[in-house]
Amino acid sequence: MLPHVYRFHQAGIARLRIEGCRMNPEDLGKITALYRRAIDAGASGLDMAEIDAAEHEDITRGHYFRGVL
Repeated sequence: MLPHVYRFHQAGIARLRIEGCRMNPEDLGKITALYRRAIDAGASGLDMAEIDAAEHEDITRGHYFRGVL
């Protein structure tokens, strides 16, 4: 959800939970730092190349936008 993290504050979301129980500590640290930077900087916080490098190719966001959750 990194490309959309700036919308969270606009929607009134005050906390995020990053599910990292299956990640190694180094990858979890990188993802956490990217979310922190994106939240602090807003919509222009990260570029897509940086996001693509951090996220795995099997990530899907469709359930968020279809209203399943």
